Amino acid sequence: HSTAAGTGHSTGTGTTHATAGTGAGTTHATAGTGSGTSHGSAGTGTGGASGHGTGGSSGHGTGSGSTGSSDSDLGTLQVQFYVDGVLFSTLTVPTADFPATCAQGTSAGYQLNDASLGHTLLFPTALAGSTVADIASTTDCGSLPSAQYCVMSNNANQHLATNGNVITVTVTADGAIDVPSVQCSSGSGPNMVYTVVGTAGSTSYTATHTVTAADLPGHVDCHVTYTAGGLSGTATENPSPDCDVVIDNVPPVAQFCVMSTNANDFSLATIGDTVTVTVTTNEPSAVPAVQCRFGTGPYMTYNVVAGSTGSTIFSASRVVAAGEGSGNVDCVVTVADVLGNSGTATQVADPNCAVLVDPTPPTATYCAMSNNPTDTHYATAGNTVSVTVTTSEGTSVPSVQCRNGAGPYMTYTVVSGSAGASSFTATRTVLAGEAEGALSCLVTFADAAGNTGTATASTNPACAVTNDLTPPAALYCVSCTNPTAPAIATPGNVINVTITSLEPITPPHVTCGGVAFTVSGSGMLYFATYTVTNASPEGLLSCIVTDFTDITSGNPGTATQVALSTCVVYIDVTPPVAQFCSGFNSGMTVYPGQVVNVTVHANEQIQRPTVTCNGSPVTVYGSVPSADYFALYTVTAATGDGQITCAVTNIADVGGLPGTASANPSNAGCFPIAKVTSDSPSPSPSPTPSVTRSRSPSPSPSRIPVK
Repeated sequence: HSTAAGTGHSTGTGTTHATAGTGAGTTHATAGTGSGTSHGSAGTGTGGASGHGTGGSSGHGTGSGSTGSSDSDLGTLQVQFYVDGVLFSTLTVPTADFPATCAQGTSAGYQLNDASLGHTLLFPTALAGSTVADIASTTDCGSLPSAQYCVMSNNANQHLATNGNVITVTVTADGAIDVPSVQCSSGSGPNMVYTVVGTAGSTSYTATHTVTAADLPGHVDCHVTYTAGGLSGTATENPSPDCDVVIDNVPPVAQFCVMSTNANDFSLATIGDTVTVTVTTNEPSAVPAVQCRFGTGPYMTYNVVAGSTGSTIFSASRVVAAGEGSGNVDCVVTVADVLGNSGTATQVADPNCAVLVDPTPPTATYCAMSNNPTDTHYATAGNTVSVTVTTSEGTSVPSVQCRNGAGPYMTYTVVSGSAGASSFTATRTVLAGEAEGALSCLVTFADAAGNTGTATASTNPACAVTNDLTPPAALYCVSCTNPTAPAIATPGNVINVTITSLEPITPPHVTCGGVAFTVSGSGMLYFATYTVTNASPEGLLSCIVTDFTDITSGNPGTATQVALSTCVVYIDVTPPVAQFCSGFNSGMTVYPGQVVNVTVHANEQIQRPTVTCNGSPVTVYGSVPSADYFALYTVTAATGDGQITCAVTNIADVGGLPGTASANPSNAGCFPIAKVTSDSPSPSPSPTPSVTRSRSPSPSPSRIPVK
C-alpha cells in the first residue's frame, strides 16, 4: 500500500500478488510463477515508475505504480511464519473479506486470525478474497489517528512556570479523536490531572493546570492517552523547543556579608565609613532590595552599586552619617528569581561578615542582686550584694559605687571582667549598722575610643536590692469555736491562733500547752488550729509562736500575744457532776398542798439544770452560772399515792461540757411518799428543807415545809 500518492498492482503468468510501496509515491510488487514455487521481488519506483522482478525458473512478474485508492485489489497472499528465525510454515491465503470483530485494544490496521496456528496477525492493508481452512477471519480494524501534545506556560517566559502560572497542554491529532486524558508530573512529584477543554470528535484539545506549592520543581512530563473508533493510543510529545516547560516555584537561596571600609577594622564603622552589603544568590535573580539598621535604629535603604537582573552577585553600600545611632548592622535583604519567586537572604554566619557601628559613647545597664537565700531582692547583715554591669561594647573596667537609701556611697570591688569586655561584676558584703533602703549605684566607664558613659539601672524587676536589717514583729490572738463560752474550749471545739505581722513572714511554728498546732496562711496572716480532745491538758492555754523570718531578708522575728481577754482560752475536758435531794427524811409522807424542796449541788459552776418530779417539770431557782440550784415541787392530787420520784437533767458546765446528776443517796432515800386519796389524814407539818450548800435565795416562808 502507499501512504503517499501511489498504489501498485502486478500481472504475471502464474499466481501473483502485489503490495503497495511506502514513501512518497514509492511502490513495489511481488510476483510468483503460475507453475513454479519460486517468486521474485519487484523493484521500487517513484510515482508512476515501474519495477520488475524475476522469480524462479519459469515465472516472473512486473509491477507498476499509479495514483489510485488506498486499498489494493489482490488475488492471493503468501504468508511465511518464522520461529526463532527459522521458517516454520508458508500459507497461501486467498484474499477475501471475512467478517470478524477486532480484539479489544488492537492498533490500527487489519487483523488476520490464524485458526491452525493459534496466532493473530496484524497487517497494514485490507485482505480481500475467498475463504481457506487455515484462515479464521480477517477484520478491518480501521485506522487510529496519530496525536501530539505541546506544553506551554502563561509566564512571560513560556518555558518556565511558578505558583499561580497556568500550564497549558495542547493536544492535536490528524483525525477525529475522543476527549483525551492528560496527566502531568514535575520533578519527582505525583501526576496531576489536567482539566481538558474540547468537544469529543475534535482534532484539537487544550488541558490546563494552575501551578501550586503541591507541584514539585522540575521538568513537566505528560502522559496523554486517547481513543478513536474503539481503538486507543498515546500521544507523543511535540519535539519543538517551544513545547517544553519547567516548574520553578522555589524561592532563591541567598546570603549576604556586611563589611566596612574602616581603616582599622572592617568589622567596625564610624561616621564617614562606607558599609557594603554583598549579596550572593544560587540562581540568576532580579536586583535585590537591601535595607539595614544600626542596632535598634530605623532601617535605611542601601543603593545597589554592582550587579543587574540575571546576576548572582550584587553589592549595595551606604555611608554612615551622624545621628544614625549605633550598634550591629542588621539587614533585611529581599531577593527574587527571574520568575518572581521571592525570598529573604540570611547573613553569613562569619564574624568577618558583621559590622558594628560605634559613633557614640558606650551605654550600659547594671543589675543588683543579693545572695540572700530567702529573696535576692533584699539584703541583711552578712549577705553579699553583686552588681553586674553590661555595656553596649567592649569598655574599660568600670568604677562601681553604691549606697543604701540616703546613706553614703560605698565602693564595690570588681571581681570579674577585664578591659575590652562588655560584662563586669562588682561585689560587697553588707555589715550590721549600715543604712537601710533601696540600693542605688553610680557606674562609670569608657570605650576604646575614650568615650565615657554612665550605666543606668536595669528595668528588670529582678535587678533591685533593698537593705533590710530590722527583724519582723508579729501579734497573735487565741480563740476557740465554743458558741457557749468563746474563752472555754471543750472536747470537739477548735482552738484558733491568729498571727498577724506588718510585713510578709515565713510560716511560723506554733505550740500551745506543749501541743504543736497545724499552721496555714501566707504573707502577713497565718492561722494555727487544734481540736480539743478528752486527753487535752486543762487550764489556761499558753502559746509560743516562733521560728519565722521576714520573707524579704530572712531576719528572724518574735511574736507577742494580744493583751485582751478575748485572746485567752481555757481548756476544760472534765464533765461536771451534780447530786440532788429533798429536805424530807426517807419514808416520810406528804399530802396535797405540801411543798417538796429539791436541792441541786454540782462540783463546779454549771448552767441552769432541768428538774422533773413524777414526770412534771419543776421551776428551778438560782443564779447562772452557779454550783447550787433548788426547785419547789407542790404535791397535788395529780401526784398520786406513792413514792415521789425526781430527776435532774441537762447538766452542763460554763463551757457547755455536759455532765451527770444523781439522787443522794437515791430517790427512795431523798424523797417522801405522797398520800393524796380521800381517806388521807390531815397534812402533817412539812419538814424544813435542807439547803446547806445552796447559794440561791431561800423560798418564801409559807412555801417551806415544816418537820
